This record gives sequence, C-alpha cells and structure tokens, in this order.
Amino acid sequence: GIINDEKQTGITAHVIDEDCDTGNIIEQVVIPIDLKDTGNDLLVKYHKQYFPLIEKVITKHQEGTITFKSQWKSNTAQSVHPEIQDNAKRIAQSGELYK
Repeated sequence: GIINDEKQTGITAHVIDEDCDTGNIIEQVVIPIDLKDTGNDLLVKYHKQYFPLIEKVITKHQEGTITFKSQWKSNTAQSVHPEIQDNAKRIAQSGELYK
C-alpha cells in the first residue's frame, strides 16, 4: 500500500478454498495509511486489528450470523494472476511448504 501511494489497506477474513485467496469474504477491516506511515507503522496497525477481527468472526460463527460475500463481486477484490494461482495450488498440493 505504501509503495503504491494507496490511502488504505486492510485485513480480510475469508473462507479457505482450493485457490489462492479466492474464498468468500467473511469480514474485513479497513486500515488507513497516513502520509508518514512506514512499513512498521502498518504492522502495528495490523496487529491492533487482528484479534478484534478474529473475535468478531468467532462471535458471528457462535451466533450463526456469518454472511459471505464473493470476492469476485466485491469492489475490494483484486485479481490474482492465473500463473500465481497455479503456482500456489501446485505448492499447496505438493506439500513443498512443509518440507
């Protein structure tokens, strides 16, 4: 986000499926990027939001109130290059990450 001069970034809780970051969105948190933010500043902002996001998703699950939004219909979704998806799928299926 900082390199691309973006004004915000965020964290997404989503369903894990067979592809790379393509599962339906459960919940999202938007994190503003200030002009003077460094990479470390963003990590601190992320850290402050991770557990509240997880707690919110767990609570929704316990209450049976989770709703899903397709990443491909979301205005926040970004296309993942097909080659990256293919490589991620190949690595996941081969177990290379765990060797």
